[in-house]
Amino acid sequence: MSTSIRPSWTDNAAVVALATLALNGVSRATLDLSIKFGAYLILQAAKKGTTALTNGVDVIVRRTVNAGGIVHPGEWFHGLMDAPASQVTTINVDVALGATTLNVVATASWAAGDVGVISDGADGAGDLSRVEWFRVARVTDATHLLIDAPTQFAHTAAQADKVRNKAAAFPPLWCPGGAKYEVIFDYGDDAAGESVLVRALAQTYDLDMVT
Repeated sequence: MSTSIRPSWTDNAAVVALATLALNGVSRATLDLSIKFGAYLILQAAKKGTTALTNGVDVIVRRTVNAGGIVHPGEWFHGLMDAPASQVTTINVDVALGATTLNVVATASWAAGDVGVISDGADGAGDLSRVEWFRVARVTDATHLLIDAPTQFAHTAAQADKVRNKAAAFPPLWCPGGAKYEVIFDYGDDAAGESVLVRALAQTYDLDMVT
């Protein structure tokens, strides 16, 4: 009888829960992989307005020897959410859960390959229950965006959710196990700009299963 070994994963573990980060704010959380083999870390950020940021949002991951305590300022990873102004449009025809086309007021200044975010458009905390990142596969016409993955939520015309481009979704970052990591969204060095959305999720490699 043969045996096989396969990894066991935990999906969508929240490291930094989806939140609104105000201008000059910093969000910091710990990813504890001390008893795991490792994790893929998913880092996302997006403006909640259209104004260009002075410097952008720094996204930093660094190793630490204890959760929330002693850290070394050397960085494991350092990314930047781009600072340019973004375009905004509004969903004006119901978009069903699992749809691949967004029905919007206008697609001017959008392009294939744009990373965008759907939110309620509030400058403050707002309603975060329908926030999702997406990538544009094609600008179909003046009022439709084809996206390359199905929507995670329904978005109705009555809700009038805002759709903005120039969002950031960094490539998955592999963090080796046996360590703890600090995950930081740093919006502290900007002089201008609206609030931003931030989130960090992990897919953790927990153990090997023998079957």
